[in-house]
Amino acid sequence: KYPYIRITHPAAEDYATMLETNGIEPEAGSAEPLDISEMTVESSSSFAPLNGFYVSTNVTIRQVTFDGETIDEGYTVGDYWRKDPNDNLTIYAYFFGTEVSFNLRIDGGMFPYVDYDWFELGASYTISGYVAPFYENYQLQLFNGVAITELVG
Repeated sequence: KYPYIRITHPAAEDYATMLETNGIEPEAGSAEPLDISEMTVESSSSFAPLNGFYVSTNVTIRQVTFDGETIDEGYTVGDYWRKDPNDNLTIYAYFFGTEVSFNLRIDGGMFPYVDYDWFELGASYTISGYVAPFYENYQLQLFNGVAITELVG
């Protein structure tokens, strides 16, 4: 009754420029995520044209940094993760090969639930999700049935 629909690109004026600059060519109607692993990323604003995109890329798990943030009561915090009382989880990450923040956001209702112990500090992973803004940065929101592959080498 409801066909699977994939939005292949956001409504952004600089979309064509972003594709040309990064050599990205999404296939219209494809159910595959847009591979942005080779994209040139200089700052968080590099992700702006990808807002809402379903993408696949590589990330490296990093140490938690809060830069003046306060941790609300009920949160638990580890070396590379933070979880709220509703089991919403943030895994702190960089876009692979950079020091540009690109954290992973895991909803507490996700099934199967991806927990922090699926990751290791300093390890790199190939992962798919939706690009979403989070304050001045962008994050990758994971969804049900996500596949996570550790990069070796």
